[in-house]
Amino acid sequence: MSYFLIFLIYLFQNPIQIEVIDAETKRPIPFVSFTRLSDKKGSFGNEKGIIELPNDSNQSYIISCVGYRPDTIQSLQIKNQLMLQPNSTALPNIDIVAKRDNKTLIEIGSLSSFAFIPYWESLTKKTEMCTFVPTPNKDIDFGIAKIKINIGAAKSKIYKAYQIRLFIRENKNKIPGKDLLTKDVVVQVNTNSYKLSYSLEETILLPKEGCFVGFQTVGKIDKNNHFTPFTDFYEKGPPFQLVIRLVNSNSYSRIKFGSFDWMTMTNDKNHPDTYAIGLDVYPVAKKE
Repeated sequence: MSYFLIFLIYLFQNPIQIEVIDAETKRPIPFVSFTRLSDKKGSFGNEKGIIELPNDSNQSYIISCVGYRPDTIQSLQIKNQLMLQPNSTALPNIDIVAKRDNKTLIEIGSLSSFAFIPYWESLTKKTEMCTFVPTPNKDIDFGIAKIKINIGAAKSKIYKAYQIRLFIRENKNKIPGKDLLTKDVVVQVNTNSYKLSYSLEETILLPKEGCFVGFQTVGKIDKNNHFTPFTDFYEKGPPFQLVIRLVNSNSYSRIKFGSFDWMTMTNDKNHPDTYAIGLDVYPVAKKE
C-alpha cells in the first residue's frame, strides 16, 4: 500500500473536531447541525457541542442551530473553537389574556384513529419529517401548548434511545418555511416509548394559514450512553430504526432525506398518507 493511500485513509478516518460555543455565555451549544455547501450533505454535533467535519478537502460548511445566526467556515481554515452569535431577531411579543390550562386545550392535527391503521414508516439516517396542521378556526387566535407525535423505535439490544429535534415551521406555499420556535428543542425518546408530548416553554400563536409540525432525526444513544449522530456522510454501527405511525387524513405530510428537497407523502384514499403529528392549542385573546 502506498504512503499516499495511507495518508488519504488517515485523513478520512481522522475528522476535524470543532467545539461550537455561545458567543455570549461561552457555553457549548449541543447538537449543532453542519451542512457541506458543495453537495448539501451534513450531520450533527454531540451534546458537548463538538462537531466532526470530514477531513477530505477545502470544503465550506454552514454551521447552524435554532436561536443562533448561522456561520460559514472552510475546513482547512478553521480553529478548534467556533462561536455562534445568538439571533437577535425574535418573534413579536404577544400579550395573551387566556390562561393555559388542560381544560382549554384542543387537539388538532392528524393524531386521531391512529390505532386502527397497522402501518409504520421506518427511518434510519438523517431525516426531517412533518405534517401540515391547519387552524381549527381562522376567526379565533390560538396559542400552541404542546407538540404531539405518535412515535417509537424498533426494539434493539444495542441502542436504548434516540435524539430528535422538534420544529414548528411556517407554511410557505405548502412547503415548510422558517422556524417559528426561537429556541432549539432536542428531546430524547426511549425505544419503549410510542407517544411523545412536549410542552412548549415559549408562547407561539398558530398561524392563520396553518403550519408544519415535525422533527429531525439527530442521533442515537447506545446502552453505554454513547451518542452517535445521524449523518449524510456515513452510518456508524448497526442500523437503528425510528418508527412513526401513519394515519388516514385530509391533511398531508412532507419528508426530507438529507440533502434532498421536501417530498410529499403519497395521497391514496385506500392507504394511510399522513404522519401522526399534531398540536394541543388553546384559544387566546390579545390585549387591546
